[in-house]
Amino acid sequence: MAAAPPVLAEIDENLIRRDLTPAQRTKLTAKRKAAYEVVHPETRNGARWAEPR
Repeated sequence: MAAAPPVLAEIDENLIRRDLTPAQRTKLTAKRKAAYEVVHPETRNGARWAEPR
């Protein structure tokens, strides 16, 4: 998990500073989402917010 934040920062820089094609932006956005979910698994689609009683 320690490697995810630098990856997120690098992807964010590329998304902000580069002139990207729609396909490139889509790939980077998907890569960013995957890296973010590694750090914050509770945000994944279908993630359980509370333990069952």
